[in-house]
Amino acid sequence: MSVVVRITGRLKSMKRKEAANLIKKKTNAVFKERGLTHDTNYLVSANSKTLKYKRAISIGVKIISEKQMISYIKKGIFPDNS
Repeated sequence: MSVVVRITGRLKSMKRKEAANLIKKKTNAVFKERGLTHDTNYLVSANSKTLKYKRAISIGVKIISEKQMISYIKKGIFPDNS
């Protein structure tokens, strides 16, 4: 089973499309663009006011920072937290 990563809000260091490509090409994770469901392992967010952020809190999705996402990309792996 794949680790699923989603992003909400604007990233500071890169465009979302660039982050999605890095996640897909350099890690064990799958990037999904739309929505937020129980299959999501990580939500990358710097803004706690988005609907995705609030939904993630309500369904127990792990929220990480852009810095943490970059760290996982550099390591080549998002830990499986399912």
